[in-house]
Amino acid sequence: RTTSIGWKPVSGAASYTVELDCSHCCESGKWCSELGRPWKVVRGIPAVRSPGYKFEFTGAQPGRWRVWAVDNEGREGEKSPWRTFRYSKLELGWLKVDADVFVDEHEQSFGYLLC
Repeated sequence: RTTSIGWKPVSGAASYTVELDCSHCCESGKWCSELGRPWKVVRGIPAVRSPGYKFEFTGAQPGRWRVWAVDNEGREGEKSPWRTFRYSKLELGWLKVDADVFVDEHEQSFGYLLC
């Protein structure tokens, strides 16, 4: 599933780093970062007016992400709190459509990805 995340820009940021984490991917019942090995770290995301990042997330396990700004001298800012999300299967039988539901547990918002 193509997953898009976004955040508010930080004044003075030259770029951003995003850490993506996955529950049950490295060991059952644990986040990969709890084992000292983040699932994925993406550096050098451009500092634009509406910063964000798209990535592929497979499976029904929970995921989470956090972001921090990096200035022109490479100094890292404070990391944001973790934002947790999950996908669930939703059957819209009356429409004869299967859809994946993305739930941002922080914002309590969701979106549909039609399969």
